[in-house]
Amino acid sequence: MGTFTPPIQPGTRYRVYMTPRTSQFVYGTEIEVTDHITFNGINQIKRALDSQDYEIGVYFYGDLQLIGSNDNGYFNDSSDLRSIFPYNRDLTKCRVVFENTAGDVITYYGLIQDKATKIDALNETATFRVLSLDSIISTTQVAGGTVASGVSVKTAIFALLNQAAISSVLSISLGNINPSTSFTIDVGDAFDDMQTQDALNLLLVASNSTMKISSSGVVTIQSRAANNVAALQLYGPYDELRRQNVVNISNYNTGLQRMFTSVLITDGNGLDTVFDNVSLAQTYGYNQTALTFNFLTSPGNIATVGKAILAEFSSPKVELEVEVPTSLVSGNDLLDLVSINWPLRITPAASGKMLPVIGTAIIGNTSYPIPNKNGSLYVLPNVAFKIIEIDHDPNTFTSILKLRQIGTTLSDGYFNNPASAIIGYAVIGSAAIGGTGSTDAQWNPSVIGAARVGSTQVA
Repeated sequence: MGTFTPPIQPGTRYRVYMTPRTSQFVYGTEIEVTDHITFNGINQIKRALDSQDYEIGVYFYGDLQLIGSNDNGYFNDSSDLRSIFPYNRDLTKCRVVFENTAGDVITYYGLIQDKATKIDALNETATFRVLSLDSIISTTQVAGGTVASGVSVKTAIFALLNQAAISSVLSISLGNINPSTSFTIDVGDAFDDMQTQDALNLLLVASNSTMKISSSGVVTIQSRAANNVAALQLYGPYDELRRQNVVNISNYNTGLQRMFTSVLITDGNGLDTVFDNVSLAQTYGYNQTALTFNFLTSPGNIATVGKAILAEFSSPKVELEVEVPTSLVSGNDLLDLVSINWPLRITPAASGKMLPVIGTAIIGNTSYPIPNKNGSLYVLPNVAFKIIEIDHDPNTFTSILKLRQIGTTLSDGYFNNPASAIIGYAVIGSAAIGGTGSTDAQWNPSVIGAARVGSTQVA
């Protein structure tokens, strides 16, 4: 297999912007600091959900390191009048934009953590640690009475996030909070005095939901279902039309590492309730995840939560990582759909033999024998994937997408009806191929050209 080097468009670069605070909860004017960021001064930019093996996740937005030139005191703290930070460096908003001829796309939005800022006097540089926007949630605490007993999980999540410190950075709206599983909170004071992020994570896992933060800071709570968008089309090196846009596929696996055939829930009374998928446990093995939800006590709510989590993760779903040019995926988001056409390399069966062609040549005779198929992996384009992790490398202008097959059962997870017949990589009609005779209607209308495929009369 030849190495594919993605072309870099002229004008491709990353821009960096900072918005300092003018008071505790008020931000000033955004300032572009691109020219003050040193070469290779931006490390990898990552966001993910459910991407860690062997566990249920809800969301992850990585930290970012920036190295800036500080030869004129530009990035010093507010005690230096030359500084761009009039109030405090801490919690300064930082926006990183990927730019090429197609326009600007925000790839990272975070907050400077000033306690990690370091100034190097000899090299005249300032190193910043930029935390993702959701980090503001971890700086707050749940006040007593914030979550009332008997409210919906939707209302409880909104109550946790609707704090001045959080809403000064993130856009919080009740209409954007739509948990996948609905239930009521039995014990509201179970959240009292918890770190807000810990409380939020518990409710996200219990409601089988995840949190997404847009490039403009809008918070959305939603299910793990794929976004209703056109699928990103990816092609391997042996695509018939030479459309290759994938650098590499790695870490391909069956998804067993994220599969649970049993869910154990410990409730607020200390009682354990177990939910099992016996048939799948017999096929794939018994693997239990244990969760503690002190805010639940009623059997009805516990059953709703436990059954939903089991249904989401009890079937294996293929996962893999693809490396692609950043320009190809700069506008894609977590949970977007992806199709991969990664066929095997086809070579003639022997020297002097020709590759068979459907429609103009006979397949399988001595002149056109069935060809050899070479390669360690093939991925069919009708398998539907969703993005569960995006990792941009600003130095190489490439990105790695971690993908997971959509769906929750053994039979779903495809772009077309799974009952459709497949020959090689093509879907033919919508009926089953392989009747038992000319009177069997199953082979009709599945045809190649005008011939019946698979009946006893047309072998």
